[in-house]
Amino acid sequence: MKKIFNSRALALILVLAMAVSLLTISASAVTNVSLTGHGSNIASIVATGADFEEIDYAVSTDMHGTVYDYYLTVPADTADGTALTATFTAAADQDSNFVISTRGKNVPNPPYGVVFIRQGAATTYTATMTEGAALATAYAHKDVVNEFGKCDTYNFHYNLPYPVSISTGDPVFIGWSGNSGTVNGRNGSSRIPSEFTLWVDTPTSVTVNGVAQTAFIQNEGNYGYTITTSEDNTLSIVVVAKGETYTISCPTKTHTPAGSAPTSVVSYLPIGQFANNSAWGILGSKFAGKTTLDSTGVSLGAFGGFIEFEFVGGITNDEKNPYGIDFVIYGNAFNGNPEAGAVQVSEDGTTWYELAGSNYYNGNFTYTPPTSGYSNVYSGTQRNTSVVYTKNTNESKVYASLAGNTSVAFGPVSWFPLTTTYTAFASNPAGGAHCGNISVNLSGNTLTFAGITAVADSNTNADYAFGYADITPIGSPSQYGEAMNPYASSKTGGDGFDLEWAVDISTGLPVDVTGKTFHYVRVYSAVLNLDRFGETSTEVTGIFTTANKSTATVGQTTGVSLTIDGENLTEYSHTYTEYGNVKYYDLTSARLSSGSTIEASLSGANIYMNGSNTSTYAITSSTQFVRVIVQSGNCAPYIALLKIA
Repeated sequence: MKKIFNSRALALILVLAMAVSLLTISASAVTNVSLTGHGSNIASIVATGADFEEIDYAVSTDMHGTVYDYYLTVPADTADGTALTATFTAAADQDSNFVISTRGKNVPNPPYGVVFIRQGAATTYTATMTEGAALATAYAHKDVVNEFGKCDTYNFHYNLPYPVSISTGDPVFIGWSGNSGTVNGRNGSSRIPSEFTLWVDTPTSVTVNGVAQTAFIQNEGNYGYTITTSEDNTLSIVVVAKGETYTISCPTKTHTPAGSAPTSVVSYLPIGQFANNSAWGILGSKFAGKTTLDSTGVSLGAFGGFIEFEFVGGITNDEKNPYGIDFVIYGNAFNGNPEAGAVQVSEDGTTWYELAGSNYYNGNFTYTPPTSGYSNVYSGTQRNTSVVYTKNTNESKVYASLAGNTSVAFGPVSWFPLTTTYTAFASNPAGGAHCGNISVNLSGNTLTFAGITAVADSNTNADYAFGYADITPIGSPSQYGEAMNPYASSKTGGDGFDLEWAVDISTGLPVDVTGKTFHYVRVYSAVLNLDRFGETSTEVTGIFTTANKSTATVGQTTGVSLTIDGENLTEYSHTYTEYGNVKYYDLTSARLSSGSTIEASLSGANIYMNGSNTSTYAITSSTQFVRVIVQSGNCAPYIALLKIA
């Protein structure tokens, strides 16, 4: 993990050099946020007034219409009297009979009732924090004249962090009203998984339907409990913590079985705050054969730290997979905290291919060692590179050298993996990892990872558009392994991966995956970041093959127009080589000049150029490759790779 967050956001930062409370600091807080999940007659809802640490919402219905309950957590030091606002903007097509009002239920009958509602019309709704909580309610009347009595209700629940929470690695959260809570699906989903992790700060007791529970993990006052849901009975969870009693109701299990889970974990080797530790640094029996997530999964640590999965049945480029997605990886991502993990696949454990993420061809790698303090040490992308970590016991520090550049201080010696910790796999510190054309070497005080790609660090999820793990919030997928569109601008459901992103690690050129069956998947942290909170570390909570296959082929996106400076590529006297469904154009002989513009077009499609959501790309003097991806409907994407120099 990269930053320190409250227990509701992660409840996972167990060991850091800085002694900071999990429940009081949010490094990714925002003061102005647009809320999602509202009705189509609302263009936007913007919440302001505090550094919101977490935002969730639940959807239900009543006799009047739809009820939207938003739960917004504010920092623990938010004072009573703080004003918190939610401001509505109506959709452009609404007429004068659409009214957002403070008045909605229990109003007088028409005609005065219509006047009464209009008198309460408002766009901004303010709540004032009192004893750690606040509530504001708005009513959106779709047609106050002709559909009197029909309205949607918007409740904005503001609260300080509770000592009881559910990890964001789970698809559910607790919606609170005072000390009573209800387990809801994130993002308005009604689905409840077969189990989730309940985190409690300094508990006295935890019971489920009267039965005392035992924590499976404990660190510095934070206790994690596995809550197993029921298909038949609602759970009553009672927690006594810090002198208060909290009662939580959990509905019955509704989650359906997942896509295929990995058969086994071949190896696991992290470097960072969880190396040689507990919880997120221990593999145990996680992942293999699971039908749900491991809420406390694994942290991969800093750049190069990895986990390798085996799928005995293999993963193929199935034409029935929506959007071309062949498997899905889940982390514990949320907005403002992407921690990019790159992915490699292999048929035999010897020859590996990189699944080129959106930033893979960005280039422009610039390395600047910090002269003092903490900083990001590079920008851009460095493909097929290496990192060497060296433990200096005299200074009690670990140093990192990226791509042969000067070593810089990385972290304390406790972040260096011990050979005694990782000998569970064939007596090999790397866990019996298959290496082939990649390499892992842990020897004495030196750890080397090679054949990997470094991408720049960012706190903006959209900067990693697709092709990386631990970027997209899980939300509430109907089943684990459900393919979501990775090219959509706003999404939840974990991170989907298309085998047709496969490239040769040494050249970056496409690989034809037709007829190949991949038995091994390797996920590794793709960022080396030396900020003041430690490493940017990918977390993995689950991996599944695609579960929601179509009954027939989804087809390939067609009808794409691809031009350079207005001329079609084929008319530009250039042919392409096909690697399966990927088209490769070698344009090096054309000697394209800086400023030449590549343009792709297809009405209503998602279009990406080297990871940016744009239909045009201006070539620069440093441009080596331009990858064009165009995706429409639930079809697999059109992919073209242009080699410029």
